[in-house]
Amino acid sequence: MKLNRRSLLSIKEALDDSCFGSEAFMIRQLAEEDGVLHIGFRDDETFKFFIGHNSDAGTHGFYSPGDVTEEHTFILNEPTDTFITSVVFHIQDWLRNLAAELEAKQALARRDKLANALFGEFEKRVKDTQEPFTPSEIIDLRKKLDAFQVAMEAQKTEVALNATEIEKLKSVIADLKASLEVLPKKTWQRSFLSKLADYGVRWATSEEGQRAIGEAAKTILS
Repeated sequence: MKLNRRSLLSIKEALDDSCFGSEAFMIRQLAEEDGVLHIGFRDDETFKFFIGHNSDAGTHGFYSPGDVTEEHTFILNEPTDTFITSVVFHIQDWLRNLAAELEAKQALARRDKLANALFGEFEKRVKDTQEPFTPSEIIDLRKKLDAFQVAMEAQKTEVALNATEIEKLKSVIADLKASLEVLPKKTWQRSFLSKLADYGVRWATSEEGQRAIGEAAKTILS
């Protein structure tokens, strides 16, 4: 099967309508023995859209990334006059997944960067003990956690918290305050840093905001 120019134009328009634009991709019609179509993402060859050979069930294809898994497979069994419409539909799905995957990749990178900074700076501050906190230490840390929450909510420019994130911040602080009575010191402090890394990239997308989180966190482990 070889696609005509009108079909290729429809595919190019679908790519152009995405946040990437068609020049972000390599579009190749394949030799008959290799399939029908291959679209590769120029910046990462693992992300691709492929239409392969015909079978009794239809024309097989796949794209990466999928909705949940790394690869999604599909079968096209539409008549010729609606075949390209179905192809474009799957391409649009693929493009949405690709944008979401790249966004998630950046979020994970920001999380890892913040985690490395926090753990690297505060590792020496984490007390190497599995003793429980004393009542006075619990009172002191709860006050510091309250102050940390106020500091985060006060960062209007560096830390942009919407209503949902404010509620999450309150929930995280409440969990940390409650766990002071059940977790030993070292375990609690590592839990604090881990939660700060997990949620910090959502509470602050800028480096300034993440530095503000780091500065506020120093008081917790001081």
